[in-house]
Amino acid sequence: MPLKKELKQWSDRKKQVYGPLIRSYLFVKITKQQRAEVLMTNDVLHFIYFSDKIATMLERQIDGLKSVLPTEPELELSEHIFEKGEEVVLKAGGT
Repeated sequence: MPLKKELKQWSDRKKQVYGPLIRSYLFVKITKQQRAEVLMTNDVLHFIYFSDKIATMLERQIDGLKSVLPTEPELELSEHIFEKGEEVVLKAGGT
């Protein structure tokens, strides 16, 4: 499932999280024999059709979509104001 980074806000903080790039869509790579099995999966309603056939995407189109998606790690933003001398721990990105 292609993801995009979104800024979510709670009462005490903001956090960068990843959510679906295209809501309510899930991309599957399946054989014709697996179609019925996919439709029996909870919360799957139907396939998308184009010209009376199940819509498909070429592998290069999927690769192109992947190439423009962010690959950055998840970040958490805080409104905490650090005091001089307060000890902090860097989990990633420090040198």
